Amino acid sequence: MIIKLKEVYKRNSTASNPLDRVKYKIREIFINPEHIVCIRPNTEMRSRLSEGLITEAPPTTNFCTISLNRGQSGTDIVVVGTLDELNTKIEERQVLHG
Repeated sequence: MIIKLKEVYKRNSTASNPLDRVKYKIREIFINPEHIVCIRPNTEMRSRLSEGLITEAPPTTNFCTISLNRGQSGTDIVVVGTLDELNTKIEERQVLHG
């Protein structure tokens, strides 16, 4: 059971202008929903979007942080979507393969 999401990640640059040094990009990722510990809204990325640091998303885009279990540790990833949208994707996948 794998689901496809869009991850937001930080891309550092060596540009001379400090405002151009940090940009955020979006890429497709696949995750196993069985490893999801929690999903929470990410308002910080909404601020980054309004500041123009994320150029690959429309201004109405919402973001969430997904916490993944990695055995002894965990990792957080920021993805595009609302809590309801992500929950629907996960539930649809579980029903199809449940």
